[in-house]
Parts: sequence; structure tokens; C-alpha cells
Amino acid sequence: MLIKSDPGGAAVNGSLFVTFLITFLLITFSVPASKSFIRLTGVLALASLTYALQLASFRRWDGSWEPDARTESIAGFAPSSASPAARTYESLMLLWKLRRIGTRWQVRNVPGLQQRSPHPPESRVAFILKRSLKILVAYQVLSLMTQAPPPDPNFVGRDKQALAFQGLVRLSQADITFRIIGTLSFWACTALINLLMFEIACLGFVVVFLCKVEDCPPLYGDFSSASTIRGFWG
Repeated sequence: MLIKSDPGGAAVNGSLFVTFLITFLLITFSVPASKSFIRLTGVLALASLTYALQLASFRRWDGSWEPDARTESIAGFAPSSASPAARTYESLMLLWKLRRIGTRWQVRNVPGLQQRSPHPPESRVAFILKRSLKILVAYQVLSLMTQAPPPDPNFVGRDKQALAFQGLVRLSQADITFRIIGTLSFWACTALINLLMFEIACLGFVVVFLCKVEDCPPLYGDFSSASTIRGFWG
């Protein structure tokens, strides 16, 4: 039977959080960079504290499955009757489907699905050609961006730190322009890297028949809908 474990109290959560912060500060400021073993031990300690904090902060389900009506009513779904190999395969496929495409948990308004619904489904050959072209174009644009000359050191010096209001006031028009262009370039570079990883994975899975074309909608939605998270991501 499934057993619901309640999170810990405020005292437990607070003590774990304070312990995590103290450990992090000690590792960061007290341990020299040359002490690799001590730093690795500290990372493991932080990972253990993070896991303990998660267990204390969030409810979870413990126990074993029992195919009865009470389990279905509590958990919201019945245990799968598929073979262990099939369940392993489905679990691995879900790792590549963060939007749960093709399952009952699929997110609503997935980009591309609603737009393509009135039209016939895209063929496998057209999908491979279109995604291959998209990968080549994205890679070339990203390559050109990484080959750009480095920024002027005058724009990134210590005297250009502007987190405080006084630093923002001292910024010149050239500094502000450089920061706007740098922010947009970083956004575009990150978007292209995410797009490349997604498209390469989709293309590979479709080529080897591990996924269908319908399982690989576009990563991004229409940029005119980017003002909302659901309109852009689904």
C-alpha cells in the first residue's frame, strides 16, 4: 500500500537550510582550491544535505504497489500491467519527453501541435530533411557567434560593476549599448544551444525508429506568443 510521508516541521527545515548555507560558505571561502579531496567531500556533503532538505520539505509516496481501488484513488492512476522491459523502455522515453508528448500527462498548448492539426501529418522524410536543415542553420549561426572578436576590455573591467544604483548612474551610453547587445547575444546563443540539443535528439530517435514524427513537436512556439510561458513553451 502507498504511504504518504508528510514533510518535516519548520524547525527541521530551518536547521537543514542553515546547515546547508554554513557548509557552502565554509567550502567556498575556507577550503583552498588545491585541496581537491576536501572540496569533493564538501560537494558530497552538500548533496546529502540537499537530499535531506528535499525529504523534509516535500510530501512523497513510500511503500509498494497494490492493484486495488484505494491505491488508484490515492495515486490517481493504476499500476502498469506491461512487462518490466516495456515499462523500462517507457520510462527511458519519458526522460526525453519533458512535455510528456503522447501520454495522458501531456501539457496543453504544445507549440506546433495545434498549428498542424488541420493539416495532414508531416511525413518522416520531410521531417528528417526539415530538421536536418534547421540543425545546419542553427549550427552555422552559433559558429559565427562564437567566432566573433572578444569585447573591449574597457566594457568589462572592475570599474564597470553596476549592481548598485551608483554604478548604474556612471554607465555611459556605450556601456548601456554593450550590455543590451551582450544580453541579447547571450539569449540567442542559449536558445540556439537548446535548439541544437533538442533537434539532434529528435532527429536521431526518428531516424532509428525509436520515436514517431508526432512525438517531436517544435521546441519553441511562435515568437509572437512569447509574452506568455504557455504560449511559448506549451
